[in-house]
Amino acid sequence: MRRAYELPEGVRRGVAELLVELDGCEIRTVVCGKELVGETNEIKRTRETAWKEVRVGLSGRLDSQARTFVAKLGSYPHVCHELFSAAISEGLSPRTKVIGVADGGHGLCEELQTQFPKLQFILDKSHLVSHLYETAEALNLNERERRSWVEEKMERISSGKVLAVITELKREEKSCHRVRRLADYLARFQDAVFYDEYAARGYPIGSGEVESAHRYIPQKRLKIAGASWLSETVNKMLAMRVIRANGWWADFWRQRQSEFLAA
Repeated sequence: MRRAYELPEGVRRGVAELLVELDGCEIRTVVCGKELVGETNEIKRTRETAWKEVRVGLSGRLDSQARTFVAKLGSYPHVCHELFSAAISEGLSPRTKVIGVADGGHGLCEELQTQFPKLQFILDKSHLVSHLYETAEALNLNERERRSWVEEKMERISSGKVLAVITELKREEKSCHRVRRLADYLARFQDAVFYDEYAARGYPIGSGEVESAHRYIPQKRLKIAGASWLSETVNKMLAMRVIRANGWWADFWRQRQSEFLAA
């Protein structure tokens, strides 16, 4: 894949703009073991469960509904590396402007910027709205006041006045710790919240598409009632789910059959 990306522009121009989205969901994992109990050294089976984050990403052209998906139980660098390969298959080249939509997960935006040098990161609007509502609640505003406070802030942020909003919040930060957190959050993403401008350009301002993909890629199989997974088997199952979601199912089994017959 990397070789295709590095081909000269005259050979492979790639697409002008490309969308990538990334989001996570929790999957219950289990570690099974044994321990000796009491003076009799009776063997007792143990079972410890933990929730771990599975990350799903997608890439595709803005003018198409076709998408290439990735999914992995792993760190942002590992998942974003696979997302980069998926983007190449969708037409990524060094000239491509990448529109990346995701939440404000620690290190996520930074890793996307590492993988995609020409990235326009867009902070998922619904996540910012949630932060605003949490702050309004911490300010002890009633329901009507909260709604008005959030709507006024979002209108100004969306229209490009985010720096003015940050300045106002910093003036009020001594009154509430949550206000200071919101000001820092907005300062971190001040170049990723011009929602009116993004909408005018036809860019998505929410990661709803990849959030929907969670339901039919990992969750439909890995999050069934009562299920717990060994960590080492999660990515194997995710690989099968991605093959199916990408429409590679028939090709995968033809290749497996060819390998079996050639053995």
